[in-house]
Amino acid sequence: MADMTDMTEMTSMIDATDIDALKREARKKQAQLRDQLCESLPDAPNHMAGYAGDVLRIAERKLGARLARPLMVAGYWPMRNEIDPLPLMAVLCNLGCATCLPIIPKQDRQPLSFHRWQMGDDLANGPHGTKQPPASATRVIPQLVLVPLLAFDRLCFRLGYGGGFYDRSLAQLRPPTQARSTRLSPYHRPPSPSRPSVSVVSVGVAFAGQEIDIVPTNHYDMPLDAVVCETGMIERPAPPRKPQANPFGQEL
Repeated sequence: MADMTDMTEMTSMIDATDIDALKREARKKQAQLRDQLCESLPDAPNHMAGYAGDVLRIAERKLGARLARPLMVAGYWPMRNEIDPLPLMAVLCNLGCATCLPIIPKQDRQPLSFHRWQMGDDLANGPHGTKQPPASATRVIPQLVLVPLLAFDRLCFRLGYGGGFYDRSLAQLRPPTQARSTRLSPYHRPPSPSRPSVSVVSVGVAFAGQEIDIVPTNHYDMPLDAVVCETGMIERPAPPRKPQANPFGQEL
């Protein structure tokens, strides 16, 4: 696995190439790999559920005073051999969270809407072979979003399917100070812990084997806050601190 310095250099190289072509090629490869992982690791969802407490702690820390009780968690109904998030959602419910699922919009280039759902509630057929709550289900605003993916890297950038549903949804849920890419703005100053500007926490859900050295990204691609898999949690590293001058002529 590449270290952070190598990844920064690789990012600069990737920015000079056709990012979309790189993404298309990566999607084909990663979809095949995920099929293999799903078949060979049938117990992975249950192992991943064992890290529900870690997921909850990250959400509570990042949301701070903005945290609402019960914490509304958006999951998804698995399709295309995605790792099943339902065991994780069940444990989060036992820890006091509420749950919802997305409804995929009929029109392209629109964000998802999230609707209240708990285990046992009715589901309707959705696009691409997925399931979703009926349109009559109560619409809610989640503060923790579990996000499916094809690949991820150590900076918690995500390779999705290309529809942009989650990118648009998270951008809509995030305040302007949160909706920035740390890859493009490495010296962006994080919000003060005493005054968090985070209103939603995004956690990718994946098999550990879906990790790659670096995810090709465009300027609009946003990193996740963390990724949970069957072997543990990966949290997005804080952006590097910008050097500051001091009166003695040395960097602080």
